[in-house]
Amino acid sequence: MHKLIVLPSRILENKFIAYEHEYDYLALSFNQRNFALLKEYDLKSCITGILTLCPIYVPLYDAKVPACEAESFFQMSGEKTACWRKLLLHHSTPTMHRHGTTWF
Repeated sequence: MHKLIVLPSRILENKFIAYEHEYDYLALSFNQRNFALLKEYDLKSCITGILTLCPIYVPLYDAKVPACEAESFFQMSGEKTACWRKLLLHHSTPTMHRHGTTWF
C-alpha cells in the first residue's frame, strides 16, 4: 500500500504543472503486476499490521492499464497521458530555513 504524494513539476522558469489524482492510495500485488486504487475512506475496511489486507470490492488492474496513479508511482517516462494536468503560474517552490537546530 502506497500513499500517493505528487509534487508539482517545473516546466519553465516560473511555470509548473500539477498532476491531479482521483485516488489517494495505490495497492500493489506482491509481484507488482496488478494494482488497486483506493481512496482514504476505503482504508477503513482494511486490516493493518506488517501487511495491509483489504477486502476485494475494488477492481484489480493489470499494471499495463493506463492510470494516472500507476504512471506516477512507476515513474513512467514521457507524458503522463492518463493524468489530469493543471498549469500553475507564479508558483513558488517551498523552501526550508534553518535557525539553530530548528527548521522552518
